[in-house]
Amino acid sequence: MVAHSLGGNVMARFSAVFPEKVTKLVLVEGLGPSLEAYADWRRQGPVQRTRAWIDMQRAAPDKSPRVFASIAEVQTRLMKANTRVSVEWALHLAQHAVRPCAHGYVWKHDPLVSAFPPEDFALEGSLFWKEIAMPTLLVQGAESWTTNPESDGRAAHFRDRRTVVIEGAGHWVQHDQFENFIASLQAFL
Repeated sequence: MVAHSLGGNVMARFSAVFPEKVTKLVLVEGLGPSLEAYADWRRQGPVQRTRAWIDMQRAAPDKSPRVFASIAEVQTRLMKANTRVSVEWALHLAQHAVRPCAHGYVWKHDPLVSAFPPEDFALEGSLFWKEIAMPTLLVQGAESWTTNPESDGRAAHFRDRRTVVIEGAGHWVQHDQFENFIASLQAFL
């Protein structure tokens, strides 16, 4: 199983619960919030976090999906959001990340994916990671906003793990350094 970001968090949980279904696991920037984020959540406590989440949900405007006039506009948006992505890769992503609608194109993703309940990530991933026995590759972008799992101690929860840090990559390692990412993936698998 190869999973990125939120998908990595989900697959780590799946791999712990159903180890017979996974022979090798690759988590690309998939360990979730930093240790500092967990410490902040503990300081806030579940009641305050839940209250803040409800307030945020109530305040959220009723947003319709953003409509792009063309694939080229999507490509430009992707390159603005990730300055490391190449023109060619941004075009490839643009062609596959949107679907046609009446007035152009909209993202394929589900906008509700970012409406996390306040307690979903408060359950520390390490409770699952320590149960993962299959070989695991942790992939980290050297320029990511997430923290390196080796230096912050999170990697130590995995029984059989290897960590690779890919230079010149941010959170979207597989987009930023595709060739290096694939080489690391193939070497592990």
